[in-house]
Amino acid sequence: MLVTVEAQKSPLQDFETIYKTHYRRVFNLCRYLLNSFDRAEDAAHEVFLRAHSKMDSYNPQLPLSTWLLKIASNFCIDSLRPKTTEHRIFGTESSEGIDPPSKASSPLGEVLAAEQGADVRNAVRSLPEKYRVPLVLAYYNE
Repeated sequence: MLVTVEAQKSPLQDFETIYKTHYRRVFNLCRYLLNSFDRAEDAAHEVFLRAHSKMDSYNPQLPLSTWLLKIASNFCIDSLRPKTTEHRIFGTESSEGIDPPSKASSPLGEVLAAEQGADVRNAVRSLPEKYRVPLVLAYYNE
């Protein structure tokens, strides 16, 4: 009996490909929504854990990236809710900032990207959460 290469692939190998393909986009969405590099890394990993556990609910007729970004946006919004309540009660300010994008092609590319994007990032960062979240979601959902 012949077994095809596709039949030998485990579901974990397939999900590893999904992770490698979509991680950067999910991470970037989380970074803009959460306004923190470290929290975005944690959120992106949690998004993929949730996606893996709910893979049977995914409709293959729809784009996978849209489904993953929806999970990411819901997770980030949920994680922002307690922070908003805490901020209203205690009046604390977050001192975390957005880190500039990494893995630029060259040092000159990094400098140019930082100069071009600094004003936009600062403007987005200064928006209240209720305006920043829809703006970032609109950007990532094209």
